[in-house]
Amino acid sequence: MNHSNQNSGSPLVKNEGLVKTKLTQMMAIFFMLGGVQVATQYFAYRFQYQPQLGVHFNQLYPPWSIFEWANKWYAQYPDIIGQSGSMGVLFAGAGLILTLIVKMVADNSSRPNTSLHGSARWANEKDIQAARLLPLRQPFFKRLTSKKIPQNDYVYVGAWQDKKGKTHYLKHNGLEHVLCYAPTRSGKGVGLVIPTLLSWGHSAVITDLKGELWSVTAGWRKVHAGNKVIRFDPASPKGSACWNPLDEIRMHDGLEVGDVQNLATLIVDPDGKGLRDHWQKTSQALLVGVILHVLYKSGSEGAEGTEATLPLVDSMLSDPERDIGELWMEMATYPHVNGENHPVVGGHRTRYAGSSL
Repeated sequence: MNHSNQNSGSPLVKNEGLVKTKLTQMMAIFFMLGGVQVATQYFAYRFQYQPQLGVHFNQLYPPWSIFEWANKWYAQYPDIIGQSGSMGVLFAGAGLILTLIVKMVADNSSRPNTSLHGSARWANEKDIQAARLLPLRQPFFKRLTSKKIPQNDYVYVGAWQDKKGKTHYLKHNGLEHVLCYAPTRSGKGVGLVIPTLLSWGHSAVITDLKGELWSVTAGWRKVHAGNKVIRFDPASPKGSACWNPLDEIRMHDGLEVGDVQNLATLIVDPDGKGLRDHWQKTSQALLVGVILHVLYKSGSEGAEGTEATLPLVDSMLSDPERDIGELWMEMATYPHVNGENHPVVGGHRTRYAGSSL
């Protein structure tokens, strides 16, 4: 039975196939070069190893000598040169046939497949070095001349203990992405993420839902790594870096309606599944009108403390001191553009206000 294709993805099977391929290639090269050598030696034998044949070592001539002799004396001795070539071809042909037989036997070997029941195993030192997670052992001179990678250019991916009990950190600095998949509370943050953040000196964008990474690493990154550290947590009662999405609305360029519609859709449909039901559609339309009204009103009046923000939109819709009808009336009569009411803002009073609230 041919086992050569079983579990072909296994490193053991791949290595075994690579050894077989190299062996057959070396045999083929040996017999082809041997054929040239046989032709050379046969020609020298026929001429009794005369001094005119050139340099030799104990009557052993360089294999390419047959080509030089054929170029010089083929006209005088065509039969002997032909016989020499035939002897070389015979030797090479027999050797190549033997190589083919060896390859067929190796491919159809009845040896048990060591990976038949799986080949998964723990990586050894060579495997880790091949993955470039450990530095390769190099001669002393090469270590002196090779370029050293800065210590802050690594991502920690684990640790390995050698036979002497010494622990080596496994660090990745390639172009590939790194993914760590492990159960909750298994040490991903403490073992990998925190060591990386306490050594990685370059820029980083970190999702920190629990706030643990910020509390442990922010100080080091600011003081020792020289990073500008910013925490964005809009729901935090202690405050954080802030950003006003309404500042990105392109006013007075004919693009404000589209920008506000996109923003309102993100608020109503944060999962991006689409506005499926009546309530989502009417809520989105109402938000478009209110946000546009706040933008135009803040821009024209410019009073202190009336900057257009989403909290201002929320306070206008939920103001307990003001009847909601007054807001609809204001939206329908306010001179938004050139002393006239904006049609998108005013139109929402009668079409969507009653059905949305």
